[in-house]
Amino acid sequence: LGPDDAARIEARLARTPVERLAAGPGLAGAAFGIDRGLTGSDLLDPDRPIHLEAAASDEPAFEIQASPRIGIAFAGPPWVGEPWRFAIAGNRSVSR
Repeated sequence: LGPDDAARIEARLARTPVERLAAGPGLAGAAFGIDRGLTGSDLLDPDRPIHLEAAASDEPAFEIQASPRIGIAFAGPPWVGEPWRFAIAGNRSVSR
């Protein structure tokens, strides 16, 4: 990313309410500084800058909801109807 891109992203994040920072992949990626430079990273390698970790045992339980993805009408059937969009039910960060 160039300096103009970084400034644009920073301004967008500054205008975004905290509860909306995870409202989509673009905002979440920007909020965590994730860019395409991490493409192909091994998410199971704990030494990588981005990786998956097990949830802490004291984390509260939550319900996962599944629905069709949004903004992919170009893909056509059957993809637009597949329930491949996952979210925590009732979470305010989920985009409408």
